[in-house]
Amino acid sequence: MKYIRLKLQPQSGEVIVSAPHHVAKNEIDRFVLSRTNWILKHQLALRTESPALAIDPEICKPILLEKVPPLIESWSSVLGVQCAGWRMRYMNTRWGSCNVRTHWINLNLALAKLAEPLLEYVVVHELTHLLERGHNKHFYAALRNALPDYREREKELAKIRFYRVNKNS
Repeated sequence: MKYIRLKLQPQSGEVIVSAPHHVAKNEIDRFVLSRTNWILKHQLALRTESPALAIDPEICKPILLEKVPPLIESWSSVLGVQCAGWRMRYMNTRWGSCNVRTHWINLNLALAKLAEPLLEYVVVHELTHLLERGHNKHFYAALRNALPDYREREKELAKIRFYRVNKNS
């Protein structure tokens, strides 16, 4: 680790500081104090937003194993793409990703906790990358053709917060 980092626990708003080993405690304290406004702003936002979803891999994996294969199969056919396979894992900042070279998609375990249209959107979004690698006008045209309401689904996804259940604590 090169830099001092601040993070808030989604469920509690507790401040978590990560720093390189060589950084003195007083320097860390100064850093945290310099970020007081940021901390307070984001803690307030956490209190006013809907609660974060707790993601337990043991609960989420079976749900996705049931729901994802039919979505991939039907949407691959609609889009005219070949998906070689898919994986699920916990991701901190993404709902999914696509490796266009191998034709594999990765899906966030948190998707198991969402409504079906949001899961469908992420699957279609990642499969669309098999048609168009980047987020350009051709990508969005294909996505809009498949899911005319994709923007509303994106907005809903942007509101959702989640955290991984730590079995060790």
